[in-house]
Amino acid sequence: MVEALNPKTALFFLTFLPQFVDPQAAMPNWLQFLLLGVIVNGAFSLGDLASVGVASFAAPRVSSSGSGAWVSKVSGGILVGLSAAIMVRFV
Repeated sequence: MVEALNPKTALFFLTFLPQFVDPQAAMPNWLQFLLLGVIVNGAFSLGDLASVGVASFAAPRVSSSGSGAWVSKVSGGILVGLSAAIMVRFV
């Protein structure tokens, strides 16, 4: 439901999907748009479900083992490293 009601998703569909619609196909254009939209929404929803599954599996293990402090430090270090790489590349 979140994917379907997100205005960014609608903008994505309007800009990305028309290149895959064939006006000479046997199927009408609106049906091609609908079919492509259902396929893309299904793929995004599966990705969301996979993310939730991984998070629900990992969250109790990370929070109960006392590793919350190192998780914050590692993720912060990754963000600092990525920003340093961007600065070096573009400055």
